[in-house]
Amino acid sequence: MGGYNISMIGNILFNKPILVVWETSKKCNQKCIGCQIPDNSAIGQLTLEQINTIFEKLKRFGVKKVFLQGGEPLTRPDIKETILLLKEKGFQQTLVCNGTLLNRDIIEFLKENKIRLGVSLDSLQEKNYAKIRGVNHLNSVKKNLLLAKEVGLKVNVHCTASKMNYNEVMEIKAFVEGLGMRLSVLPYISNIGIAGKHNEELSYQHELNDIFQKLANESKSNEIFRKNQYEEVIQFLNKKNLGPCDALNNSIYMDAFGKISPCIEFRTTVDLHKQEPEELYTKESKEAVKNCYTNTPCYYGCTRGISCITKNKWRLISHPIQTISSIQIEKEFI
Repeated sequence: MGGYNISMIGNILFNKPILVVWETSKKCNQKCIGCQIPDNSAIGQLTLEQINTIFEKLKRFGVKKVFLQGGEPLTRPDIKETILLLKEKGFQQTLVCNGTLLNRDIIEFLKENKIRLGVSLDSLQEKNYAKIRGVNHLNSVKKNLLLAKEVGLKVNVHCTASKMNYNEVMEIKAFVEGLGMRLSVLPYISNIGIAGKHNEELSYQHELNDIFQKLANESKSNEIFRKNQYEEVIQFLNKKNLGPCDALNNSIYMDAFGKISPCIEFRTTVDLHKQEPEELYTKESKEAVKNCYTNTPCYYGCTRGISCITKNKWRLISHPIQTISSIQIEKEFI
């Protein structure tokens, strides 16, 4: 069944997660002005033994995909061992990093083990990059992207569009696609819960509309879902109701301590050292998620990506070849 086990199919049918977004470490070598998660410490980092126990529970629950992020996941000295452990358990993995700590060894390791790679890039101007990221690592990121191209590793580059960089987005897109890679752009989010950090310099009103319209218009014919996602972002920017998000329905978040919540913006309440994932699925949690997407909607890739696909199932009937092609493209990168 193409790597989709019975429990995963069951989770899709019964609105339980197939994806866990995991904060592998709180340690980070950047100080992004729009993020309040990294605290530059290694406190709370799970051991391999704890990872083994916790992900065995998640596997039984039907979770199939893992986003390894942080903090900065490559600050973990045991990141290779962690990846191999999860691979042995059958998890599909995407390593989401800032691109500064990549090197030939880790890039070749990721390619050999068929691990998807996401790299953040918010500016091609050194001064602007340093202001957004808190440090000037732009040259390192560009060098490592070139190295990934040389090795032949597929990379999905992530850009968070804000008031500080929206006029650079199309330039970043041209740079990334010139490397044979793909760019995913999502809007800066703040003041939703505990993850985003509000910054007036990043905040926007109507500046992003034209950029996301251009991105939607330039989406290729075999990137149906990418086009849909950008069109949904435009609806979000114009304060239109997008309906339920992926939180609890398709994805959950796990912090560096092994505790889970419906998404990155919620405080974790269920400790997987002692409890089972099912215990997150309370009436209170479901009501909290509904209240969030109704009253304080956001547009994160991890909380909208899967629903963007599932809500457009009709395309499989009307455009079967395009739809299957688009699904295959998405599977290559996420």
